[in-house]
Formats: sequence, structure tokens, C-alpha cells
Amino acid sequence: MNILITNRILAGRSGTEVVVRDLSSALKKRGHNPMVYSPLLGQTAEEIRHDGIAVYGDVREIDCIPDVIHGHHHPQTLISLLRFPNTPAIFVCHDAVAWHDDPLVFPRVLRYVAVDNRCKRRFDGKPQIRAEDVRLVLNAVDLSRFTPRPPLPEHPQRAVIFSNYASRWTQVPAIQNACNRLNIPCDVIGLEYGNAASRPESILPKYDLVFAKARCALEAMAVEIRPKRLSQGEPTADGGASTRAPGATF
Repeated sequence: MNILITNRILAGRSGTEVVVRDLSSALKKRGHNPMVYSPLLGQTAEEIRHDGIAVYGDVREIDCIPDVIHGHHHPQTLISLLRFPNTPAIFVCHDAVAWHDDPLVFPRVLRYVAVDNRCKRRFDGKPQIRAEDVRLVLNAVDLSRFTPRPPLPEHPQRAVIFSNYASRWTQVPAIQNACNRLNIPCDVIGLEYGNAASRPESILPKYDLVFAKARCALEAMAVEIRPKRLSQGEPTADGGASTRAPGATF
């Protein structure tokens, strides 16, 4: 199947950029022909191309008609639907508030997917979208990449704040102060610190305690680290909530 995946940007390490990279790679391994369209290309686009997947910065350059459009972000999904007037689409909402994730109401968008309950409420607020056309597909982790680390020590030796939203204006000072009082060195990994991880599965096993939310917390749990929740209320990814494992604190 020819599958066109859209995204507003492929130059950094935001949640949807990582999803596009991992999704396109997984589809290719299953025998499909994924293609990716984004008007802003960079490092993530090159990683996808390195995997042998076509990436386009201009939708007019795509000469292979997709069987389906996997749409992230309202403008890019709409542009792709107009470029391919006979192709159906699904629209996936990753953010509960961002303007570019406003649900696209269009005749050929046949299914809508929310990655959490907060995102789903965006669909619920659109009377043009039928409830039976909406699916909730929670964040997931590739367990072939995120494998269990050796047993944790009785007392954590190293901690990390793992979030693209972590900064000195959010949770970082309070967490680092708490870790300092317990003599636990605490690093920060994320966009605000210029060290967003493209392959966190190779980094997380070095830590005994991870402060994270949403998919980042799930990845920490997959390598059997104790994640602690960063935000009050529901954990968010790209502004939305995620699933919780029974008994987990994150």
C-alpha cells in the first residue's frame, strides 16, 4: 500500500516528528511504501531518507498516487488531499490546543484518531464529525528498541529530566534542588537544552530515576526505570494526555 504521511516540520525532535520517523520505518518493514511530506525539512527528514523512504518538501513533487493519507496537522493534510483528489485520509490529532492540530473536516477524511482523551475532546466538539468515526489510539513504545536494563540499585545514583518542555522556567529548578538534597546528580534531556535525544533507548538505561510525561514516561517504563510524573493533572504529549500503567507514578 502507498501511504503518504504528512507533518508540519521534520527538522527537530518534537513528538510528531519522532512519530513520523518511527511510523514510516515500521510501515516499510511491513512491506508498505510510505512517503512523507513536510514543508520544513531538516535532520529528521534526513534520518527518514537514510532509511530508504522518500521525503518531499513540496507536495507537487510526489508522482506516486497514495492509497491513503495519514494526516498529521490541518494545513499539510488539507494540501495533500487537494493534491490527490481521489485519495481518502485519516486525520490524527496529537495536540489538544495547537491551531495546526484543529480537526480537519473534509469529505475524504474518513477516520479521526486521537492519541489521548484531551485530543479526543477536540473531535467531540465538532458536530460535523460523527462519534463512530473517531478512534482513540494511545501512545505506544517499540519494545524491540526499548528493552529492560539491569536491575535498579536500592538508592538511585543518577536521575534525568526527560522532556522537550523542561526548562528553567518550568520544573527543572525544583526537581534538581530536590535531587541535590538527596545527593542524586540530575541531568536534563530535551529541546530547551539543545540535546533532544533521537535514540533515547540508548540513553535512558544509564539512569535510575526519570522525570517524564506521556510517551517519554512510557519509554522509561519500558526499560524498567521508575518514572515520576512531571505535570499536575493528566500527563501530556504535544499538549495531550497519555495512558498510565497500573501502579505507575508519572
